[in-house]
Amino acid sequence: MMVLFNRSLLCVVGRLSTALFCLMVMASVGAASSSSSSTSSPAKRWVQFDLNEEESAADILSGKPITLSMTLGGINQGTTPVVAILESVHFQSQTFTLEADETPMALKGTVTLDPMPPSRTSVPPKVARIQVTFARARQDKLERFMRRVVYVTLDPQEPSSE
Repeated sequence: MMVLFNRSLLCVVGRLSTALFCLMVMASVGAASSSSSSTSSPAKRWVQFDLNEEESAADILSGKPITLSMTLGGINQGTTPVVAILESVHFQSQTFTLEADETPMALKGTVTLDPMPPSRTSVPPKVARIQVTFARARQDKLERFMRRVVYVTLDPQEPSSE
């Protein structure tokens, strides 16, 4: 009986130590893979858009140009230029090159958007949708890597009853 108990105890201890060893190996492999993937993966990209504070919705609706500034982060400032392509139904399309920012791993640029002339029967829009595509300019082609959509809310001024 004692021999049977000792065998069972040895079997349980052996299984526990094997399970513990497997868990330690899996934990060390998981830690190694997460640390190597975080160092080899590129930085997370982000973009911030700012509309010039001096402009109002009335200026936009009256057909005046607006100034849009953008900062693109998580991008290495290499030798390949990065461009922003702006497309909208309400503004003329533009492509311009982003410049290096004082913030590391960031590029910035400012563009003036000229509004498209409205037709006589068009209804003033409540929102202007601007699609911004970021691309690297390589030789004769653009290599697109990120696209964002900016919505500029237009609040039409109600005519005063005076």
